[in-house]
Amino acid sequence: MTLWESEEAIRAFAGTDITTAVVEPEAQAVLHSYDKKVSHRKVIVDPTNPPT
Repeated sequence: MTLWESEEAIRAFAGTDITTAVVEPEAQAVLHSYDKKVSHRKVIVDPTNPPT
């Protein structure tokens, strides 16, 4: 899981198709498997009710 400031920031990193995972070749070489597709969720924080 990663956290991003915005969808624009994700696009700057991943390109136009933000559902395709970006896994560097060096990482692919040592991973047994990895997800080729990703999903995105919005995290909403209520500043009036901070976590304890």
